[in-house]
Amino acid sequence: MRTAAVLALLVAIWLPAYRGPLLGGGVMVFIGAYITRSCSEDFLVQVFDDGGCLRFEREGVRISVDLGEIQELEYRDGGDGSDIVSVTYYQATPFGRLIEFYPEPVYVFDWNTEVWFADLERRVLAAKAGASS
Repeated sequence: MRTAAVLALLVAIWLPAYRGPLLGGGVMVFIGAYITRSCSEDFLVQVFDDGGCLRFEREGVRISVDLGEIQELEYRDGGDGSDIVSVTYYQATPFGRLIEFYPEPVYVFDWNTEVWFADLERRVLAAKAGASS
């Protein structure tokens, strides 16, 4: 969206006859991108992998949920770095039963979110096996 606004502003330089509409459109797209981003950030839940549990935080609300309480995990490869992880719990949390988030690459897993997700799946299975024993 911001790229389109920059292109509109650059084209306004080369086409003086359309300068007014292009500048106005570019500014409106910039403002729309800012509003969209600020509104979507209100719904973001920060997720932290604490080893034996996942910790969720948003607007001062913090919860930790044991890995054994996870019903289902799903990894969707976005292809362009926008991978999505879905975590479904057996019982509802303050953020709902299904929590989706964008994992950030970390050094520990060679900057690869798929390696982190495979490790998370392994730990969830181990937690479930330990809970059922």
